[in-house]
Amino acid sequence: MKILVTGAAGFIGSVTAAYLLDHGYEVNVLDDLSEGHEHQIDKRSNFFRGSILDLSAINEAIDGCEAVVHLAGKAIVSESTQDPDKYQLHN
Repeated sequence: MKILVTGAAGFIGSVTAAYLLDHGYEVNVLDDLSEGHEHQIDKRSNFFRGSILDLSAINEAIDGCEAVVHLAGKAIVSESTQDPDKYQLHN
């Protein structure tokens, strides 16, 4: 089974992707690296660099996937109070 994990360059996403890979799943990763780090993406996954706001990036990354784990939300509390529209759009 192939699963798309968005936000897998962040801490929670990278741990989730590694867990799925360790348990026999094929994992596609979609991340724009705006808050995560590329070195945290498990090399066993199929990495697609792109935004969850870009339909073509989503279509490419989700191809063949049977499930999605969405962990690409914004998470900086102080920024969220200064720019709530950005957080509404992404989360």
